[in-house]
Amino acid sequence: MRLPLKKCLQVTGIGLCFLVVNVFYTSLVEEIKKVSNNNKSGQNGQVWDQPKLGRALFERSRGANESLEFAENGTSKSETSSNSLRDNFSHSREVQLSDVFISVKTTKKFHTSRVNLLLETWVSIGREAVHFFTDANDSGLERKVMAGRLINTNCSARHARAALCCKMSLEFDRFLASKRKWFCHVDDDTYVNIPGLLRLLQQYNSNGDWYLGKPSLNHPLEIKDIETPNKKTAFWFATGGAGFCLSRGIALKMMPFTGGGKLKSICEKVRLPDDCSIGFIVYYYMNKELTVIPGFHSHLEGLWLIQPRDLENHITFSYARTGNTVNIVRVPGFPRDSDPTRFRSIHCHLYPNLPQCVKMKQ
Repeated sequence: MRLPLKKCLQVTGIGLCFLVVNVFYTSLVEEIKKVSNNNKSGQNGQVWDQPKLGRALFERSRGANESLEFAENGTSKSETSSNSLRDNFSHSREVQLSDVFISVKTTKKFHTSRVNLLLETWVSIGREAVHFFTDANDSGLERKVMAGRLINTNCSARHARAALCCKMSLEFDRFLASKRKWFCHVDDDTYVNIPGLLRLLQQYNSNGDWYLGKPSLNHPLEIKDIETPNKKTAFWFATGGAGFCLSRGIALKMMPFTGGGKLKSICEKVRLPDDCSIGFIVYYYMNKELTVIPGFHSHLEGLWLIQPRDLENHITFSYARTGNTVNIVRVPGFPRDSDPTRFRSIHCHLYPNLPQCVKMKQ
C-alpha cells in the first residue's frame, strides 16, 4: 500500500502546484490588462494624477504641510496643440534637476545687470541644472557659478542672427554631450519657476519627440520653401525670450541638422534667428509641431495680465522697459526702485520663507 499512497501524494502535490501557478498566471494577466486599460485611457485624453514634484525645493520656503499639486489650468489639454497626444508614459520617477539642462544665453554687458539678478533669485534654486553661455571671459562671474557652468562661446556679442545662432549651436551641443533628458533654453531676462518647470516636464516622455514652448505671434511664421522657392512653408516656433524645451528624443533626431555647428548653416539658409530656426527644423525636418505651453511668458506679451495669486502655476516670466513704459508682472513686494524687474518680488512670493524675503513680508 505504501507505493500507491506515495504516488497518490505526488500526483496531488503536482496538481496543487499547477493550481497555484494557474491562479498566479490569471491574476498577472488581469493586472496587465488593467495597466493596459489605464494607459489607453491616458491616451484618450484623460489627465493622470500628477505626482508632487519639486517637493524638496518648495518645502524650504512653504513648509512640509503644503501641497505641490499642479493646478488644473496648468495641466489642461489647452497646453497642447490639437493634433498632439502625450506619450503612453509611466511616471516611474520624478523629473529631477539632474535630468534637465537649462541654458541661459547672455552677453558680457549684461553679466552685472542681468545675470547677477538671476543668481540672486531663481538660479539659487535650480543651480544644479543651469549653464550660462556668453561671449567673454569673466573671472568674477565664474566664481559665482558652478565650475564649468560659464561657457565662453567666442561668438560675437552682437544681437544679430549669426551671433545668436552661434550661441544656440553650442548650447545644443553641450546638452547632447551632457546626457541629460531635457534641454530648456531661456534668455538672461527670464525668471524660471523651477518647481513649475519640473512639474511640466514630468508630464512628457523625454524619449518622445517633444518641443514645448509658446509662440509670440498669433499666426504661423511663413517663409519661402528652401527646396522649392516658388512655394512657402508656414510653421509655429517657440519664442526664445519665453523659453522652450526639447526632449532628448527629438534632440537626437535633430543632430544631423543642428549638431556640430550645423545649426548656424540652417540659420543662414532660412535667414532666421536661433529660436525661429529651431522651430523650422522641428517642423520641416522632424515633421513635428510645437506643443503650446501657456505658462511660458516673454516681454512680447502683456505681463501685467498675470495674477499674483497664480504665480506658481506659470513657468517663466520676463520684463521690458521702453522709454517710460514698463512691461512687468504687477506683483506686490519690494519697492519699484529696488526691484524694477519684479523678479525679487516674484521670487519671494514663490519662496516666502527665504531669509531675503522676510523683510518683504514685514
